[in-house]
Amino acid sequence: MRLFIAALLSEDAESKLKELREMIRSSSSSGSFVPDSNLHLTLAFLGECDGNQKERAEEAIKRLSPFNVLITIDRLGYFRRDDGKLWFAEIMENRQLTALHDELASELRALDLPFDSRKFRPHITLGRRVIGDMKPMVIPSIKSEIVSVDLMLSERINGRMVYTPLLSKEALRSG
Repeated sequence: MRLFIAALLSEDAESKLKELREMIRSSSSSGSFVPDSNLHLTLAFLGECDGNQKERAEEAIKRLSPFNVLITIDRLGYFRRDDGKLWFAEIMENRQLTALHDELASELRALDLPFDSRKFRPHITLGRRVIGDMKPMVIPSIKSEIVSVDLMLSERINGRMVYTPLLSKEALRSG
């Protein structure tokens, strides 16, 4: 089973991300755009895992300290790929988010779980293999709490990527 750990955002932020995705789609000649239900911030990509690794990933999430993280999304950008651009919403540097990521990475290492350990560059993917001339841009700030940290199962079903939450740790509520 293919697993990753995601941070999920508020409904308001998701709505604004959908608008940004549609703006990119409308200015592109082609691309594969992230379905509404798949919008998330990846904290750790685990890849192919067996049942024991799944249980250890669940344990890593359970061990996380209580968290209350507010993020700000402030620009659209892309990574160049051979098959087009991967468009994303970029998250401003944030010590709380970095601390959450680092704590999760530490728990995964302590439980001997392999994960993609590239430098953490927090972003939310909006489209892949996008062909078009749109340029990166600063956008009006979108603020969101991280609502939960979820262990997600990633499956291709009927030609579509489907993400299913297997375990969720809710954020502390502010206010």
